[in-house]
Parts: sequence; structure tokens; C-alpha cells
Amino acid sequence: MTHKTKVKREKLRANAIVVSDFDGTITVTDNTQCVLQKFADKEWMRLDELYEKGMLELVERVKRQYALLRASSEEIVKYAKQVAVLREGFARFVGLCNKKGLPLVVVSVGLDIVVKELLKFFGFEKIRVRVPKTLPTEQGYKVFFPKMHTTHTQNIKEDLVLHNKILGKKVIYLGDGPSDYQAIRRADFRFVVKGSKLEELCVKNGVVHAVFSSFDEVSESLEKYILKLL
Repeated sequence: MTHKTKVKREKLRANAIVVSDFDGTITVTDNTQCVLQKFADKEWMRLDELYEKGMLELVERVKRQYALLRASSEEIVKYAKQVAVLREGFARFVGLCNKKGLPLVVVSVGLDIVVKELLKFFGFEKIRVRVPKTLPTEQGYKVFFPKMHTTHTQNIKEDLVLHNKILGKKVIYLGDGPSDYQAIRRADFRFVVKGSKLEELCVKNGVVHAVFSSFDEVSESLEKYILKLL
């Protein structure tokens, strides 16, 4: 490794970060929804609808949905491993981020046991994760959200993006769902899963973005365009 490469890596580590959603983004499957479908009362779907209509805050939706779960952590993780499908090109994308010195953080409001255990299952346990902590109880799962870095942000995803921008970093964000919208609109570079609800929101509100189906498309954009701008 040349000295020039080392300097470039240090610069990228200091001034840019990749932030990615997990369910429906890193995996093709929305694993948390699959778990809710399997182990929770159907009330979880009504809560989803209320959230998407703007009638329920994200934190409240998550807390009420996870309280409906009636399964052990072991049962949930076992089922998640059965249904989860990793999106094509993710391993190569992680390799590119490592090669170029780009920190990669997964941010999710999915079940922590699902997100962390699936990353481990697929061989990516070293990736940093920011996710609410859950605790199994007789009344379902209690949810504890991490402390916010900033004020005036709507959820932990937007909070993480804004926090890094305040630190002077360019943020590359990847997502697929309504809970990613506030975060991605603040990001400098936006990648949205093709055909997703997040794409609909971005189009509706004029938020400029690139769509992708495979992480190879994101990797190509990083190498050809974005890395040259950092």
C-alpha cells in the first residue's frame, strides 16, 4: 500500500459515510414484517397503515407492533434466517467500502435480534449497527430507542444522517421504506430501491435520487462518480 493510498483513505474516512437501511434494502425481504406476519396479531398491519397515513409516529408504531409479538428470540431468529434473502452485490459493495475507506453503518428500526443475527448469518457481523434495543416480556417485546444525537429530527435514521452532516461528512444513504424518507432527503447522495414505497415518496416530493435493484449498481455509481466528488 502506497503512502498516497493511505492518505486518501484517511481523507475519505474523515469526510464521508455510507448509511444503509436493512430490511428491504440490504435484504430483498422485509424480515421484520415477515416476523410480524408470522408471530404477531394482525393489528400490526393497521398500525403500519396509520403510520403511512401520518396518523402515528414511527416510535409509537414500532413499540406497539413489537408488543404484539408472541415468540421467543430463538424462534424469531430461526424464522428470519429461513426467509431472509440478501440483495445481490452486497458483499462486493462492502468490499468496495472497505477498500476505499468508506465507513458503513446500518441503521434500522427493525428488530435488533433480527438485524444483528442476520448480518452475522451472512458473514457481516463487523458492520456497525444503530438499532433500537428490544427486551422480551410476557407482554411482547419492549423497545428502547438509542439516545438521539440531534434535536428536531423525527427518527434515529434522520438523526444519524444529520449528526454526520454536522460533523462535516458527506452522507450516502440507501433505503426503501417510508421510515427512510426523512433521512434520505437530508443525505448528499441518495440510493432508493427500485419500485419501493420510498421511491414513490421521493418522486412525489421531488427528492432527487438514483434507483437500484442490485448493490452492484450502487458500487458502480460510487466508483464512477461519487468517490471523485469526495
